[in-house]
Amino acid sequence: MLTDDIATADAEHDGLYSGYKKAVNGFRNLPVENMAKAAKVLTQHIKDYAIDPKMQLDKETGLLMNFIDDLEKKYSSEVQTLSLGAFVTALKAANEKVRTLTATRTDERMAKDVGALNASRKASDEAYRLLVKFVNAYALIEGDSKYLSFIDYVNTEINDLTQIGH
Repeated sequence: MLTDDIATADAEHDGLYSGYKKAVNGFRNLPVENMAKAAKVLTQHIKDYAIDPKMQLDKETGLLMNFIDDLEKKYSSEVQTLSLGAFVTALKAANEKVRTLTATRTDERMAKDVGALNASRKASDEAYRLLVKFVNAYALIEGDSKYLSFIDYVNTEINDLTQIGH
């Protein structure tokens, strides 16, 4: 159910990142020396991270977390010089929204999968019990000798599975 919300939040943080890059690029040719220098530093920062909005979402989100952290700490003076604080704040909020939504979706899927695994395990255990009942009944009626090799085979398979933790 969160997929649409994640897509919306992803589009938002992609748009903000793209806008930030364009803003930094716009300052590069400014005739004000300190602003052009700050833009050059931030342009290199952008190149160093090489974040592509088309990359896998978790990877992009993780890279953006580190990217934003750099902007808030290591490059705070450059961000301030170019008055890009609003971009950084909005990008951080959008990225955190994506991270939270994807983490929530993962948690929900894990809970769902555990329930499905438990139900599947109960069904396979019941099928095994039924098989054992039928084979034991046939062995009792027709004699063990016809079923001993099959019983040994199934017991070996079950024992092997329990030894490896399945």
